[in-house]
Amino acid sequence: MKLYERYGDKGYHTSIITTFGIDFDAYENIILPRLRGAGCYNNVLLADSRMLTYALDGASMLPRHAGRHYTISGVSANGVFHPKITIQLGRRAGRVMIASANVTSSGLAGNRELAGIVDCSAEESGERRIVAAAWQYINRQIDIGQQSLAYQIDWIRMRTPWLFDTTPSEGVVVLSDGTKCALLTSGATTGIGNQFTDVLDGQTVNRLAVMSPYWDDDLAELKWLISTLAPKEVVVFIDRHKQLFPGSALDDLPEAKLYDIGELAQNRFVHAKLFVAETSTADHVLYGSPNCTVAAMGTSGFAGANEEASLYRELPSRTILEQLGLMKLLNEAAPLQSSDLPDYRKDESLPLDQAGLRSPGRFECLFDTLAWQPPASMAEEPAKIELLDLASQALPATLSRLPDSPGNVRRYQITGLVDRPCFARLLFVDGSSSAPAVIMLVDTVRETVREARGKRAENAAAQLAEETEEGLWLLEVLNDLESAEAAQREEGDPGRSRTTAQGDGDKQEPEYKKLDYDQFIAGRRIRSEDHAVSRNSLAGTELSLVRNFLNQILSIGEISSEEGDLPNDEALAASLNLGDEVSDAETALESGEEFTPNSETKVTETDADDEFEKKKAAKAKATREEIAEAVNQFNKRIREKAKAEEITSFDVLRLRAVLTIVAAAGQPRSPNGKTRATSLQVLPLDDSGESWPMLMGRLLFTFFGGNHPAIKHVQIESIHDEIPDDILECWAACFWTIQTCTLAMKSHPKLDQNAKRIIALTQQAYALTGLRASELLGDRVMGVFNQMNERFSDRLGVDGMLTEADHRKTASPELPGRQE
Repeated sequence: MKLYERYGDKGYHTSIITTFGIDFDAYENIILPRLRGAGCYNNVLLADSRMLTYALDGASMLPRHAGRHYTISGVSANGVFHPKITIQLGRRAGRVMIASANVTSSGLAGNRELAGIVDCSAEESGERRIVAAAWQYINRQIDIGQQSLAYQIDWIRMRTPWLFDTTPSEGVVVLSDGTKCALLTSGATTGIGNQFTDVLDGQTVNRLAVMSPYWDDDLAELKWLISTLAPKEVVVFIDRHKQLFPGSALDDLPEAKLYDIGELAQNRFVHAKLFVAETSTADHVLYGSPNCTVAAMGTSGFAGANEEASLYRELPSRTILEQLGLMKLLNEAAPLQSSDLPDYRKDESLPLDQAGLRSPGRFECLFDTLAWQPPASMAEEPAKIELLDLASQALPATLSRLPDSPGNVRRYQITGLVDRPCFARLLFVDGSSSAPAVIMLVDTVRETVREARGKRAENAAAQLAEETEEGLWLLEVLNDLESAEAAQREEGDPGRSRTTAQGDGDKQEPEYKKLDYDQFIAGRRIRSEDHAVSRNSLAGTELSLVRNFLNQILSIGEISSEEGDLPNDEALAASLNLGDEVSDAETALESGEEFTPNSETKVTETDADDEFEKKKAAKAKATREEIAEAVNQFNKRIREKAKAEEITSFDVLRLRAVLTIVAAAGQPRSPNGKTRATSLQVLPLDDSGESWPMLMGRLLFTFFGGNHPAIKHVQIESIHDEIPDDILECWAACFWTIQTCTLAMKSHPKLDQNAKRIIALTQQAYALTGLRASELLGDRVMGVFNQMNERFSDRLGVDGMLTEADHRKTASPELPGRQE
């Protein structure tokens, strides 16, 4: 796989990536745009502290977005901080990627690297425990004394409850596919090498295969592994032309066979680390960051000096070398002889000690207050702290000392600045200076992570987390969240635009174009239920919370607390009015005319004998009026946005929400004319303008009816190669609604004309969605359709089996224009 492409997968709100070396240009141009393009805005980068200073001191281009759109923090270790872990977290999913690749251009796209992924859902599983273990390991490395990082961790905690309810794995766990897995890291009482050999528990190793770019000068770790596992055969994969293997140390290992992987690697540097112990029953595989060195792996009496992370997998016997193309090399190539090896050239050491001495410490800025944590290595007090802009130019500013914070954190009031600082460095009396450090802008990071959410949007998100029933309140939440999202978009998103390749450095263009619905349908790939990665046009926005709520009340994707609960009084919602009744349904749809209630029919309230019943009836009438007004406002909004050709997935979500609310408020009809509805069901089944079939019909007509239906103006980002799941879920709700309306209207003698029009609208709606029969009857559509039947059909007095049968008939590939 191409590791960098996986950062574009959707479904995650957070990423935490660890690395030894760091190339900011690679992170900000390869990884960050993909993360943000996929809706992942809470991003943390952890690097070896001395390598971070080395990169900022000229070894890398200075970052453009660090401290604003992601946080960067250095981590110290006894040796080096060397793990290559990516954790991505979402409300209902998570995954960990363990790799050999640093966050550099060569690591992401140049070298031959090795990586593996463990995905999990929010359901209990071995995968979930592995992800939790990776989180536990990384969390130990994070300094929550930094305000920005502490906020990001709290944000994760609020939005990923399943992670904190999970017991991290200790040792080997069984995954969903029946294979075994373990996360082996530094920090335990024994080293990774010992942990790996312990897993084998004395099993006979037929062959030990090792691949590593770097080795001990005397091959001490390789020798220890061989003596501990006592394999019948030892094969070692090296790139002899890199001169990084100490061939002279092989004198003590006559049983080891060397193979040259240089040609197999096609002249790319092989940076992968791999340890395979083959037994008669399984391949015991270890891969990740550790080289075959004592510092990385440790030995019996030494746990190692570095911080490392690796993944152990027990896989079917004699499969992994075949999958990696190494068996062909073993079968066809001759082992290298000592005379074939060039002289050993020990890799040039990086000036890490010098870099550590040049560190200026850590800086954070909250509005106009600068917090500085001096480095432990600082030998003398600086004469001045200099603030720098993005171009590394000094900014005019005055720093006034404030009372220190706990933990030796010095605080300063900043005055005289127009622009926010990007970097800081220390100036000394002798004219020398430290390396620069990134300033974490705490308030800006909070806005980025929160997607510029204001107080109203925060309250809306909290309400969504607490509510369990649909209601008019949901429309208020949608308004608040959409307003917050609009504000976020206005501030700009550097991760979602790129400079054109034609050399016009000032010209920016969107990374992903928006297509109108017909264009998107024409170019999209037909959905397959086998795809594991979900697609969500709401990804990266808080409106995903509304979609999740609608799915939750339908028990889609998670277990409902109490199936079949009725909505509460506050949970009744907004809705629709139907207009102008005509005799010819087909002509009405083409000409743009709508549904109309019978002008001679008036809504009658049951006379109450006491004051309680009068108040109850008045409340029901008021709720009906509120619903009708909400429907009118929705229709007005959609017509205006259709004229401007700017209907978004937010509007599609709003349609689904309003339809759901109307369904929850509908009454059934009994043969004697009396209803058996609860007090919460206030919309009648009759021919009035406030009946639920008429309101639903008006909503559907607004989106699918007339010569210029609104659906044609729905905009979808071209990043999606299939119809996004949230759009499909809304279309499923529309299909259920239109079939339910048809049955309800047929059951009422005064709604017969409207029934004819709704039947004509049905064909048009199904055709306009552009779905094929396999999609209309696929798991995503049928899941929503059947769960809406489960939740609403009985309370509306409609036969759910008939609605499903009618949907399947309409979806039939035998109908004109329908494709399989």
